[in-house]
Amino acid sequence: MRRKFIVISVLLVLFFSSTLIFASELLDQAKSDYFFQLEKYREEEKDFYLKRSQYRNLQTFASQEEAVQAAKVMLIRRAEVWRTYFQAVRIALLETKGVDIIARNSQTNKIETWQKNMIEHKKRLENLNVIDAVLLESQSLEEQKQTIEKLTYQSLGILAIAKLQANTDQLKAFSQKIKDAIEAQELNEQVKQTKLRGFIEIDRSLSNSQTAISQANIKLANFEGDIFNAKLGFENVQEKLIASYDQIRRAYQLLVELSEGVEL
Repeated sequence: MRRKFIVISVLLVLFFSSTLIFASELLDQAKSDYFFQLEKYREEEKDFYLKRSQYRNLQTFASQEEAVQAAKVMLIRRAEVWRTYFQAVRIALLETKGVDIIARNSQTNKIETWQKNMIEHKKRLENLNVIDAVLLESQSLEEQKQTIEKLTYQSLGILAIAKLQANTDQLKAFSQKIKDAIEAQELNEQVKQTKLRGFIEIDRSLSNSQTAISQANIKLANFEGDIFNAKLGFENVQEKLIASYDQIRRAYQLLVELSEGVEL
């Protein structure tokens, strides 16, 4: 009997954005695990499409069994891709400076639940040998595509906000250190006042950055309830942060200039 064999191997375009820029041995290993699984998935996906094509041409029981087994291998690997990807994101949330502790705990709990779901999904696939059952199990994951997208982009939004928060905190501490040194040091009064006036611009940058962070957190909270526009929600968060990234960078450059000739 002719049987239609289709497996929709939904795999989001996963990426490690500029929010994941810090170095960590643990994170580096997690990223390496993810990329290894992703490469294997791509190989096994090609093999599945080949076996599926052969089955469609031959329409034999043997070719169908090969296609089913190839589908199982591919889908089991897909579960590992998701598990290792979110493991890297989880580690980034735990280790990145500036992450709000409530957001961190909430998001890592969601990720751990999802990882457990992937392990159970993988176990169920390993025990299936009937084509309809394999397809049904695959579909059960694909129906959660929007949930996966939401979890991904929420995490990246949290990390983007944390990146700016960490840079803002560092700039604030460095700025205060330089300002104290200028005030304590014996400098030409005109030179000293000129340098101190430069901190008005730095303080403005710090204030603008905190405002941007607050606005981004509101956008992040708003997209908590919308699972249909996860990518748009992340882009809205980024939109609130982009100008401040550049402003903080320029404030650092100004601070370096102000520190010239100052003993620290």
